[in-house]
Amino acid sequence: MKLLVFNIFLLTVAAVFGQTFYPKHRVIKKYHLMTLAPVNWFRALHHCRFLGMNLASITSLEENNQIIQQIKIEGHERKHFWLSGTKLGFNDGYHWMGNGKTLTFTNWGGLQPDNLPNEDCLQIWNVGDGPIDDSMWNDRNCSHDLYFICEEEKIEYEYCSS
Repeated sequence: MKLLVFNIFLLTVAAVFGQTFYPKHRVIKKYHLMTLAPVNWFRALHHCRFLGMNLASITSLEENNQIIQQIKIEGHERKHFWLSGTKLGFNDGYHWMGNGKTLTFTNWGGLQPDNLPNEDCLQIWNVGDGPIDDSMWNDRNCSHDLYFICEEEKIEYEYCSS
């Protein structure tokens, strides 16, 4: 009985004061452009997982612009890249395999996705050296070889100094 009361006491203390001692944190996404050799979507997904990362999932305009800027800064503005989006196995549109979520933010190019036969995977299609708007999303046959973007999530903690 004493053990039960002690455990309840500990759980109460943890619930009340736990947040006080748990450091504030935020998740930061870091993107890695894989440009050594183009591969199909499945190999890109596998390679990112092998490295402890995920094929990139873009959930906001800010993330999309960050990736496009990185592509341009690293001199790859004429290359196309796989993202983790796919409709393989889904009847209700595209999902991110990197995070398991349905697409909420999109940046499809004009008339995309056009859903041509076997175009079930999502790529960033870079059409040149123009403004950031020139880099849009396109549905593509998953067996096509493209470069790809891996996403690494890092947790940044904020500790109290006093």
